[in-house]
Amino acid sequence: MVKAGDSDGRRRLQLIEYAEGEDLVDHKGRSRPIYKPSSPRPAEWRPSGISRWLLGLFPGLRLMVTKSVPAGLPYALLGLLAGLGALLVIFSWSSTTDDIRELRIQPRWILLRAGAVLVLVLVYELLRFGAHVEEQPSGPWTPRILAALVLPAFVVACGAPFVLDIAPRPLEATWFAALVVGFGALPGAVAGSLGDISGTSRQHFRIGAGIALAALIALAIGLPYLGVPLFGGLSGAARAAGFRVLPTLLP
Repeated sequence: MVKAGDSDGRRRLQLIEYAEGEDLVDHKGRSRPIYKPSSPRPAEWRPSGISRWLLGLFPGLRLMVTKSVPAGLPYALLGLLAGLGALLVIFSWSSTTDDIRELRIQPRWILLRAGAVLVLVLVYELLRFGAHVEEQPSGPWTPRILAALVLPAFVVACGAPFVLDIAPRPLEATWFAALVVGFGALPGAVAGSLGDISGTSRQHFRIGAGIALAALIALAIGLPYLGVPLFGGLSGAARAAGFRVLPTLLP
């Protein structure tokens, strides 16, 4: 037995005292342990499903909590820079674009700022994906890749109308592509939110896709009954925003 005064770094062991006459073989024929550590095993915190999902919203945070801080720290630092950079550009968008128009600076600089937001969001999502792969290298990657495309597609779909007058045709095509990518990637995001995405089975993916599709159908059917017209006014708003193809597609 290793004594308490040993200095070689090994764990201390303590002899287990069994009652006299107690059988040292369990019901499965296995011998019972003779020694045990003198200090109890430290408690390990395992986050629940909701906690894991919330921790996974920021790059590297879940990796630092569940594995090690050095492994997730680079993702967290780069994610912080990308997230703060995107928020800084978004919050200063109105004042900066007004200054560019008043000073008659070429509008391509506005488009450059919009591209910077999209790139920063893409970097943020790629960092989340990289941290997930390092945390759980096994398992299907398709749902996680699809989930990483939702936020960039949402940024394009919401931000393109603000810069559509600079380059109407390519930006409108990009807007339509973002809608296709966003709705196509939405089932992956929903499937990942149902549980641990590394173990997302085909059944979970189908359930997530079904939930997403049912929600979209319910939204399309329910809005008119709530007094919110689905397409009413969208054609005029799209034309005023600079869309050319979209108003012709709306009834």
